[in-house]
Amino acid sequence: LVVTGSGVGMIEDEIKQEVARCEACDKERERMMDMTGEMKQAVAAFDENVYRSTLALDDMCADMLSLEGQIKVQLGLLDQFEESALEQRRQREPAESAWRESVTAAVRDAHREFEAEFVLKKSQDLWAAEAELDLELSALAQT
Repeated sequence: LVVTGSGVGMIEDEIKQEVARCEACDKERERMMDMTGEMKQAVAAFDENVYRSTLALDDMCADMLSLEGQIKVQLGLLDQFEESALEQRRQREPAESAWRESVTAAVRDAHREFEAEFVLKKSQDLWAAEAELDLELSALAQT
């Protein structure tokens, strides 16, 4: 096949266009490979972050379970303390009741004694006043 003048120019133009298309394809392929590499890195970083997050969640879960166990122990101790306090109160109640009754009885007795002494004193004062008046009346009658 023999190509003359203008045909050579057309072939050269076609070759240049083909070379330009190939170079564009190479650039696109390189860009796609770069994007694929970036995506692989992103997926690896995502996988690592998911893995780290999973480990962190597992640690948090273990911590929460440990705290739950500690809370249950503390609540159990509080229940035991409350039960012990209630038992002590039940044991003290008869003695406290007896003590209250004895104090009330002692106050009542003291009040009765005070009233008796008060009445006796007032009676003595009245008898003394009456005797004094009798003396005055006798003295008046003799005059």
